[in-house]
Amino acid sequence: MNEEKRIIIVGAGVSGLIAAYQLEQAGYAPLILEASDRPGGRLKTEVVEGYILDRGFQVLNLAYPMLQKHLDLDALNLAHFKPGAAIFRDGNKMKIGDALRAPALLVPTAFSDAATLRDKVLVMKLLFQLRAKSIDDIFAEPLQTTYQYLKNYGFSDRIMERFLRPFFAGIFLEPELVTPSRKFEFVFKMFASGGTAVPKQGIETVTIQLTKRLEKSTVRTNRRVQQVAPGLVTLNDGTQLQSDAIIVATSPDHVGIGKQQDWKTCDTLYFTTTQRVIKSKLIGLLGKDDCLVNNVLYPTNLQQHAPEVNKHLLSVTVVKDHNLNDAALVAQVTQELQQHFKITDLQLLKHLKIEKALPWLNAPLHDMPDEVLRPMDGVYLAGDTTLNASLNAAMRAGETAAAAVVRDLMS
Repeated sequence: MNEEKRIIIVGAGVSGLIAAYQLEQAGYAPLILEASDRPGGRLKTEVVEGYILDRGFQVLNLAYPMLQKHLDLDALNLAHFKPGAAIFRDGNKMKIGDALRAPALLVPTAFSDAATLRDKVLVMKLLFQLRAKSIDDIFAEPLQTTYQYLKNYGFSDRIMERFLRPFFAGIFLEPELVTPSRKFEFVFKMFASGGTAVPKQGIETVTIQLTKRLEKSTVRTNRRVQQVAPGLVTLNDGTQLQSDAIIVATSPDHVGIGKQQDWKTCDTLYFTTTQRVIKSKLIGLLGKDDCLVNNVLYPTNLQQHAPEVNKHLLSVTVVKDHNLNDAALVAQVTQELQQHFKITDLQLLKHLKIEKALPWLNAPLHDMPDEVLRPMDGVYLAGDTTLNASLNAAMRAGETAAAAVVRDLMS
């Protein structure tokens, strides 16, 4: 009887795939409509000249509860980051990190001038505080910006410019750290509780795994939904599909619900180079506020092999707004890599301008209130835009929407 109920999920990103799996567990066989050519949402990977390129620098925070619940992490063939960063500035390099989890970083961190002694004590204090703080308590905190939070906590301008701002700007995709401190506390707690990693074959491995476990669901790609209404989904070609329940697992404004969602953009530039200025599994940060480059990474330090001997893949992320054309941006990034990282041998492989990298959210949530979950009868919202713009949020929202559909159809 459950399979006779028609449930349509709009969007085959992580949230939609989780919702579909939860519905299958309850005996339903949902139809998933995806606007692009394949499932995955923002988790996409391509191979260019043998190099594995993710659509933007993305990592898995292994402490996320939803990742532990829904993914077979061993099957993803993960490469693990060291818990720290290499900070570059005017050709000089220093390392800083969590010496409790990576003892080899103890001496470099102790002698690093990226932070004052007081800063280093405050970092450890904050780590212990957030490890003990519940996620519910974090998301109940009053709203303030991450920058205000860090300054009120007592961090110096030195650590702000050289480590905290570039590190979290790379996560939040905005350099002013106006992201609410709830999101900062949540992310920092997760970093303090577990490691970070990437699948060696690319971030899209995650959605491939989630898609393969679906047995009853039907996924139709290249099906763009124009509008949803109670019991009815309208495609952009005018086709109308009736449904007993609809889960919108994409930004609601894409289907005519609510106000327009604002998005953060970023640029990811992939270069090949013979110069490897970071030889370990660390991210590199540019600790100068007046530069475009935010962070760099050698994906070939993490993957099993590179297609060319003595050639390395270099990923560069720019999160600042700019009005440069492609050629001017590449020239500026190249100049900064030469000046601050001393990398002079660079061949551009791919430039990705990611227009919708992360949603801007003014009040991040951990749980959806009913008025957000059900904007109209028979329509349910999922996706990370409903909670706190994270992979954990996308999975949690998919779970929540599916559970609400099951309860309502059974009542």
